[in-house]
Amino acid sequence: MVDRENIESVFPLTQLQTGFLWHSLASEPDRCLVHVQCSLHGPINVDLFELAWQLTIEHQPMLRASVHWRNIKQPVQMIMRKVEFPFQYIDMSDGEIFTENLEAFIEKDRLLPLDLTVAPLLRVSLIKRTRNLHELIWLCHHLLLDGWSCNLILQQVLNIYQQLVDGVKPEKGNILGFQEFLRWKAQQDSDSGIAYWQKRLNGVKNTPLVSNWIQSTEPAVQSSEWLSVEQIISREESLQLVNNLRDMRVLLNSAMQGLWALFLGLCNEQKDVVFSTTVSGRQAQIEGIDTVVGLLINVLPVRVNIDSDQTIGEWLRSIQENHQQGEAHALVEPDVLQSCAGHCDNLFDSLLVVENQPQVKSNDALSISNAHSGIVSSSGVIVIVKPGEQIALRLSVAVPALERSRLQSLMDVLAGGIRYLASARSDSSVDDWRKQLAIVADTCQLFSIDAHGTPSHFASSTHTKSQRIHRIAESVNSATFVSQVSHSVRQQVREIWAEVLQLENFNDTDRFFDLGGASMQALRLFNMLDTKIGVKLPVTTLFKADNVQALAQLVTELLDNSKVVHDNTVPESDTDYRPDASADASADSSADSSADSSADSSADSSADSSAELRPT
Repeated sequence: MVDRENIESVFPLTQLQTGFLWHSLASEPDRCLVHVQCSLHGPINVDLFELAWQLTIEHQPMLRASVHWRNIKQPVQMIMRKVEFPFQYIDMSDGEIFTENLEAFIEKDRLLPLDLTVAPLLRVSLIKRTRNLHELIWLCHHLLLDGWSCNLILQQVLNIYQQLVDGVKPEKGNILGFQEFLRWKAQQDSDSGIAYWQKRLNGVKNTPLVSNWIQSTEPAVQSSEWLSVEQIISREESLQLVNNLRDMRVLLNSAMQGLWALFLGLCNEQKDVVFSTTVSGRQAQIEGIDTVVGLLINVLPVRVNIDSDQTIGEWLRSIQENHQQGEAHALVEPDVLQSCAGHCDNLFDSLLVVENQPQVKSNDALSISNAHSGIVSSSGVIVIVKPGEQIALRLSVAVPALERSRLQSLMDVLAGGIRYLASARSDSSVDDWRKQLAIVADTCQLFSIDAHGTPSHFASSTHTKSQRIHRIAESVNSATFVSQVSHSVRQQVREIWAEVLQLENFNDTDRFFDLGGASMQALRLFNMLDTKIGVKLPVTTLFKADNVQALAQLVTELLDNSKVVHDNTVPESDTDYRPDASADASADSSADSSADSSADSSADSSADSSAELRPT
């Protein structure tokens, strides 16, 4: 039971948060859990370090949040006034195999679930390696925090710890909260953004990469595991690239977008390609936006026309200009972006991330190194670029069927493309760069190329996209209500189903996930049920009614009886919970959609960097 007197505020989840909730409930173990890990150098007063975390949690509302979705129309996040957080100190200094022990601990911690309905959604572990070296393992949930926010939290913990060591009383200070940001966001004009993306994505075609690689004859279980390879560009080549891009008046982000576009173009033999990239969501011109802790990120489509005749500099500057225009309309929600793309159903097939969050700085008390976290995204392929004296590349694929050798070959192609760009002349053409990529790819046996540098065969075969996601509830017996469903309602639901999944031939009893449905399609599904039929359903409905027949039955019942669909699988301990605005004067009006129009009133599902989702 929730202690109502301990409630500070209640407000709806955003659409992206709802997507992470959807994926969290659909996966076991929870694929939205993130381990933030770093090394801390210097002797540590464990009691003061734990206190630094406690004070940080008291200061940051999103670290005191829980999530509730059962028996209410729309999922909400509830900020508690006071919470107790789990902290443990483990001494592994006597172990001879520290790395193996640490990896085993992290794996065990990953499998231990978080109860989303109980704040705080985090666990902190401090592990001693030597007297002056500790590993910090912070488990948090991506539903509440993005990477930028995680770095802000780590920085605040270190700063408060320094003050405590110095005997200085930490001061709270005023911060711009996530809820205030959402209120500002709700006041922004969305029509201009929708119009921009409709024009930008008009006529766009699929640019698949995952589906070109993977062949599967058995339904694949979505996994929280990622197959990853990494590569570090040398200091000399990194500096050469930075200088060359400066001469071209091009940012590293734009250069990487061009490189990834060229590679996708080679894979698909297309000159008009689309993929996705993350934006911080902090472009707003409001004071304190850089210090907001919450889930502000968004994933935007990047559409690139490969003009072989342009010089590399001209082409990359055009990509840069288009991206800047897109960032001006970065508040558009993922399902709206997908709908703007018409019949292109995989805007988020691959994801490019060029990190730009603030780095955590060391202080006199502790220095920090090797800070990193896991991946949460639904894109099948993720390219992560970390700027620095040595540019670091990380390539991850969320499909176990892909061989590491194939993944390493792709990395070799990308690294070769970067090295070419670092030394490219100002008059080098896009076609020169493309041919260089094709040559490198051919040596890696990704392609066969003809005399003109054109890929004649992509070294892969067909893809059968099917998923088997754990079914949360078995509360609908489809055999008992076939005759009860209105034919017109079922037809409408089937048409929506077909449009969302881009399918014509399927049975009304085929499961959404087995037909290739993922979070982005689920977003569109619930949005279209609202706009075309006028029915608002919670995202968890898809776990109870995962086929046309079952969903049509629920829609019919709702239309006929004006009933609120409840999730009858909740534990008894949580069935009495109802968010109530009267619980606290500062609480928003319970799960009312008007409390925050940034969270879609239909409780639309899903996301993925990240957008759809699979572990950014």
